[in-house]
Amino acid sequence: MADAAKHHRRLIAIGKLESYDSAKQQLKLQCPFGMPFFKVTPDIWERTIKSYRKAIGAHEKGYSVVAILQTDKPVVGKKCTTANVLNVALMIVSDEWIPVESGYELFIERMLRAQKRSFIKPMRFDCKVNPVFPDFWLTDSVSGGHIPMEVYGLDDPKYLARKAAKAVIYNTKYTPAGWWHWNAYLDKKCAAIPPFPL
Repeated sequence: MADAAKHHRRLIAIGKLESYDSAKQQLKLQCPFGMPFFKVTPDIWERTIKSYRKAIGAHEKGYSVVAILQTDKPVVGKKCTTANVLNVALMIVSDEWIPVESGYELFIERMLRAQKRSFIKPMRFDCKVNPVFPDFWLTDSVSGGHIPMEVYGLDDPKYLARKAAKAVIYNTKYTPAGWWHWNAYLDKKCAAIPPFPL
């Protein structure tokens, strides 16, 4: 911290948010020991709320959320170190810090881990060359290849059109039996999840 202050360096702080407390109406990092006191201006906070509604809503429902903060150079004071926050990013994660987009994805991630399956959670920057971006890649199939896995959680027309386009691509590249999907929007109680491929 002192080195960053001395050399006028910005900080990147990453931490899991504490459990939501509706009485406090604030987001706090767990185990902030060694971190400065972060100052967030109202405009940065409003921008964060606007950009990360889904993550904030998930946090309020009890899901794990990670915050990534970019700060200005820290200021070392007599009692504490402070840093002005320049940018905030929020991300819903599993217990293992695997990013997920929804509670349905989280359910599948937990099932994969419970069954001791090997899988990859592709990140957005991984998909530049591929026309589709699966939610997971199952990597321990007997065929030796990676099997794309899709969790369909919405049923609005635009989402369903994208779902149909993805199905054509997957069916062409992997055959209809060569990829896995779950229509979670039709199975809100998670009672009809197809078995994972072997």
